[in-house]
Amino acid sequence: MNGAVNLLVVSLLLLLLEYSGSSELGRGEIGSFRSGLTGDLVANGPSDFFKLLGCSEEFRESVWQQRPLLLRGAMKCEGGDLFSLKTLYDACPTFAAGHVTESGSDNGGVGGSTWKFRPLNPNQLKGEPLQKSHVEDAVKARPPSTISFNTAGSLFQNVGELCLSAIRGLRYPVNVNLYITPQVTEEEADTCGKIVPLHTDRQDVVVFQTKGKKRWRVYPKPAVKRGVDPCSRGKAGDVLERGEVSGAGCLDCVLEEGDVLYVPMGWAHETATPYLEGGGGKAAESTPPVSVHLTLGIDTVVWGLTYAHLRWGVLSYSGLDYKLDMSGVEDEAYWETMHALPFGFLSRDDEEIADDLLELIKKLEPKRKKRKMPSKAKAVKVVGIFREHCDELLKVQEAM
Repeated sequence: MNGAVNLLVVSLLLLLLEYSGSSELGRGEIGSFRSGLTGDLVANGPSDFFKLLGCSEEFRESVWQQRPLLLRGAMKCEGGDLFSLKTLYDACPTFAAGHVTESGSDNGGVGGSTWKFRPLNPNQLKGEPLQKSHVEDAVKARPPSTISFNTAGSLFQNVGELCLSAIRGLRYPVNVNLYITPQVTEEEADTCGKIVPLHTDRQDVVVFQTKGKKRWRVYPKPAVKRGVDPCSRGKAGDVLERGEVSGAGCLDCVLEEGDVLYVPMGWAHETATPYLEGGGGKAAESTPPVSVHLTLGIDTVVWGLTYAHLRWGVLSYSGLDYKLDMSGVEDEAYWETMHALPFGFLSRDDEEIADDLLELIKKLEPKRKKRKMPSKAKAVKVVGIFREHCDELLKVQEAM
């Protein structure tokens, strides 16, 4: 095996554990959402939801990595909340490491000041656990701040169960982040709206609104900007200006408890927390209502499960030059390279994937000579390596 491909596979398969099986499909109904940005899907919990989504031909063919989708009331969980502020309180004291946005900081993306966080637990570096009082102080703080927990599936059991349901239903590696934001007074609405600036992500995400309300604006992918990661716009000092996104095809909605929103990788989005009626200072005098949502990222880019990674792997395995001058690549072709390899719920066979890759290489490099093209046999071989890589990742995540 070529050393470069071997290194890719070995480096991403260090944590091999036992596969733990799959869950039964419960009750649920799925409706048509071929046209428009909203649809119908009613599930009786995470396992139902991802089984229904993964089995939907319409989601695979007309939604996945093509457009956002809002599903009203799709996750009305029976027997308790998916996650609430009480869930976090009940977990305290805990060594789970959360963060909070800096109160009063400019998080609007001006002058490179985009994402500013500090530890939610002020005594974290002293090795002391997070206390309920730390959470209460952050929720009551003014100007309002957002509490966040990355990799929440490894911190909270019910979030871990959500991850497991997604893995079993979609058959891709996933991760969940948790966000808690106070709903604010009308006077504070502008400040709150700046907490999360306009940005893009490198994951396809499924957002579960578990408590309160959150406003989302989702815009089609902005034009690829040279020298900036298109999947990380509005981050790390980059500013994604509103003029760079189109209002055409924009989804503007307020998520309420039980609603689910799918946002494709690379689509720009921003959030704000709707204000409380009545204004005044009442929200600061006691614990205000909060918005709680879970963002589940489907990590195909992070784990090297895209056509861009496959192109590199096949060309390296074949001993061919894999360098690519991106200056001549059209946006459409770039986003094709970022498409997820159709494993899991997308379920295409290795030969089809290899054929697609060879056509994509020709599209990206029309001047590449025929003798510099990899053979289909080698392409199929490397697709199999990537599929094995995906399967082993799932074993690791299912056993966590």
